[in-house]
Amino acid sequence: MPKQTYKIEGFHGGISSDTDPRDISDIESPELVDVKISSVGRIKTLGSLSTETISFTQSRNSNSGLFVMGSDRKLDGTESDETLTFNYDSGGNNIDARDSDGWDASVISFAGAVTPVYYSVDGVLRIGDSAFGQNNRWFGYISDVRFDGLNADSGSIGWYEADQDIATPTKGKCLISTPFKVFPVENGVNGTNQEYQSIADSVTEANQVVEDDSVNLRVGLQIKGLISGLEDSRDWNSYNCTTLELTENDAKPYNFFGKNFNIIGTELGKSSSIDNLSKYMSKYNLISDKHNVVHPFFISEGRNFDDFEEICIKWGLQDTYEDYSDIIEPIYYTWKFTKEDIKPNCWNLLVLKPSNFITVYDPDLKLNFGEFWNYCKIEVSRISGDESLSSRTIDYKISAPLRIEDPGINGFPSGDYNFYYTWLYDDIKQESLPFKFKDVDTSKTYSSHQGGDSTTVYSHSTSSFIVDDLIGRTLTIADSNNVTTNEEGIITDNTANTITVYDLLGASTASVSFSNNDRIIVRPSTTNRVNIVGGNVLFNFDIYNVVKPSNSYGINKRITGSRLYWKIKDEDNYFLIGEQDYVESGFKFLPFSDTFSNDMKNATDTSDNYIQYSAFVQGIKPESANTIDTYRSLNGFSANVKSINAQYKTAVVHGRRLFIGNIKQNNKKFPDRIIKSQPNKFDSFPEGENEIDVAIRDGDSIVKLEAFADRLLQYKKNSLFIINVAANVEFLEDVYRNKGCSFNYHVVRTDYGICWFNIHGVYFFDGKQVINLLEKNGIRIISESDWETFITKDDADMSECHIGYIPKRRQVLISNEDRDIFMYDFVLRSWTRGDNKLDVQSGTGTNRTNLALDGNQDLFFINGESNLIRIQKWNDNSSSSTGFKYLTKDIDFGQPAVRKKIHKVYISYKGTSNANLTIAYSVNGDNNTTSLFYRTNSNGSSDKTNSDTTPLHSSVGIDDWVAAELIPTSSINNVYSFQLHIGGTAGADFEINDISIIYRLKNVK
Repeated sequence: MPKQTYKIEGFHGGISSDTDPRDISDIESPELVDVKISSVGRIKTLGSLSTETISFTQSRNSNSGLFVMGSDRKLDGTESDETLTFNYDSGGNNIDARDSDGWDASVISFAGAVTPVYYSVDGVLRIGDSAFGQNNRWFGYISDVRFDGLNADSGSIGWYEADQDIATPTKGKCLISTPFKVFPVENGVNGTNQEYQSIADSVTEANQVVEDDSVNLRVGLQIKGLISGLEDSRDWNSYNCTTLELTENDAKPYNFFGKNFNIIGTELGKSSSIDNLSKYMSKYNLISDKHNVVHPFFISEGRNFDDFEEICIKWGLQDTYEDYSDIIEPIYYTWKFTKEDIKPNCWNLLVLKPSNFITVYDPDLKLNFGEFWNYCKIEVSRISGDESLSSRTIDYKISAPLRIEDPGINGFPSGDYNFYYTWLYDDIKQESLPFKFKDVDTSKTYSSHQGGDSTTVYSHSTSSFIVDDLIGRTLTIADSNNVTTNEEGIITDNTANTITVYDLLGASTASVSFSNNDRIIVRPSTTNRVNIVGGNVLFNFDIYNVVKPSNSYGINKRITGSRLYWKIKDEDNYFLIGEQDYVESGFKFLPFSDTFSNDMKNATDTSDNYIQYSAFVQGIKPESANTIDTYRSLNGFSANVKSINAQYKTAVVHGRRLFIGNIKQNNKKFPDRIIKSQPNKFDSFPEGENEIDVAIRDGDSIVKLEAFADRLLQYKKNSLFIINVAANVEFLEDVYRNKGCSFNYHVVRTDYGICWFNIHGVYFFDGKQVINLLEKNGIRIISESDWETFITKDDADMSECHIGYIPKRRQVLISNEDRDIFMYDFVLRSWTRGDNKLDVQSGTGTNRTNLALDGNQDLFFINGESNLIRIQKWNDNSSSSTGFKYLTKDIDFGQPAVRKKIHKVYISYKGTSNANLTIAYSVNGDNNTTSLFYRTNSNGSSDKTNSDTTPLHSSVGIDDWVAAELIPTSSINNVYSFQLHIGGTAGADFEINDISIIYRLKNVK
């Protein structure tokens, strides 16, 4: 038979170690080490690490801590297209950052050790602690000055670190008061400049009208004015009560609605009244379809309210003789408000309008709505039928009557109102949960329930003791047990004791006794309430933002504004009043409006530590009560959720939402839970909302979340769950057992999909299916034993194994504990191996970070020690190798049963420093026995005399291809198969273009 040539011209099939070496393709190899196969038709050596050494102190946790993100700013704030690198410094529990100018130390700080979990979106970095030991952090560039040009100006900001949590406000007071000037001097709660003044009681901070680092609110009525002739308490006559004009220095249990006086009624009998005689009152066009009258009425809880029955108000007309010698009997309409209508401990706004009167006394039908009236009488009645109560008194307060426009159905409806505010964070306006404003004065007792000087609280028939205004204080029992009042203000005790009541400053104020099974009711002092009865009204508001107390910006610099809400007690909806914008320094009623209804102003009081650095908005007068925009409609979740903050072990951004997994929320751990954020709100995780639980209590926990092509991949250690997130309702699409991962750094995103590994294989999700990359066309190409040996080598739990993606080459790199690598080429769908390719340099320490991509899309990690760090980058350029290995298939030349004679081998190669490259051969599938070739000359020819394990000439240049003639040192005759072995040390410029084998088939007998 004539001689024939067998050519190997391709090597890009990569490793195929699971199939018999005789049955694999020509372009495949049973073993490749340090061989680059990406250049189709050639063999080159693999790349290696390049090192950048920096004099910078940094300690590292193994396998984690490294993250890269893009930014349009340097760390000094300079505009620039930047790639920022962040690395956790375990020595100081800080995160250092690098831009194109170098490293900055401690740009983000933690109180203790963390295991960082990073995600970034829109140029902002968030860092969680997967150990749940530290609060999540936020790091971003803030360019807009808050309250620009005002005394509260935040000044230049720049890069800023803060808590990631969207925190609810904790301070802020609400003044329910007249909306206009009251006192003729500056001091007081309503000064001539219509501003809050600093201190209501100069002795104790507890009585401040405003609180620093907060929003404070003043709520009044939109009024036409006081009723003509009733501005002064001297115009009132009283029966069984006292009349008192409150002035600046008087104790004000609640700030009054009607100018500068309240009437204090002390009821002694079964009824009392306050009325006005016509000789002191001008005729006034009072109540009509367009105008109503509001009577502010206040009564305390306890005996006052328990004994109260109703309030009756009469308005009408009364004439007198010119000399006032006699009074003609009045005619009037009657409005009645019962105990069920009235709320204790707050101002009750009793609305009188043509549609809600009870009776009319007008024998001659002379009295008409809209005409001039001049008669008013107010009667307050106690409960009847118990004569023993006649010696007990009740107190109440009535402010001056106010005339308002009737808003019809557009006003604030009847109900018991509280007011709230929230913080707005960042440009995307993430909103905190609402905070209920506190009352201005939380220190005074509004009515005494003790008889005379007795220290024993009056006991009702229900065995309940009632003490005013003690929320947040501690009641100390004689046996030294401490009881703190709860939000409802109710505590119980079954032991006879004496309770000492301490005020906010720690001073003893009262001692009270109680018996077994008695109940102590402590009335909440932070009521922030106003109760509307009888009809709709319109409020107006003044807002005071004390954000810069003592000239130091006092609030989180992420906060860009706040929203104000009203809520009726026992109803769920928080309705929007309006929104403050701290960047544009204005107020608007509708959250999506571009028009500001009011501008923010400076306070004129420059002497006070708080007020002079505030920004406030005056005269906010809505034309209607907003009953459309609610907290839920604006945010997508209820304001009544317990928490919108969570810690997490893994997070991924997909479709302008954030998904977090394996969470801790409200001090409870949920290892199987995923929560998704609302669109564009990447820090808000409302509890009980947007939760995704696909497999719970299965003995496994979420390790990693990734997303690709409308699919969310939930990795547990043992299983993978594919969740369809294309629509608003997520659903479990598929479950892949034994395809989970052990650590979150065992998963990487590629151009094509998501890639990961475990002890069973290397997997890839392309958006439609999961495939094992250790298989090709239904055939396993990497044997199970080879893979398991590689991935668990000296590392049974695979904790030191990593995966990274090389975008420029479309390759995935997987490393093990010994820094050996497996590399997969997505284009060729082939594998190769490398020995010790990610080894750290001598003297740099063993700890290395996870793998990441830098701004040039090069794969790198960081290691180092002492005051040096080393950035180790994967360089795809070929490098010299001492472990180079290439085996051809076990070639039978297509005739496995026919004997052959192998005459010689030609290797087309080039490169210098190849004197140590071993070349040998084996026959008939015997890999344990190899034989040698003769050396080659510089021109490639064989010298046919000297055998050598390294037969190639040491240097043939790097430009010219040389066909090395390899003649076996002994005859290769009557063999069935032939295999070429190339290995040892190869220079960085070494290449093989093709291999030719000259053989002849033997005659078949």
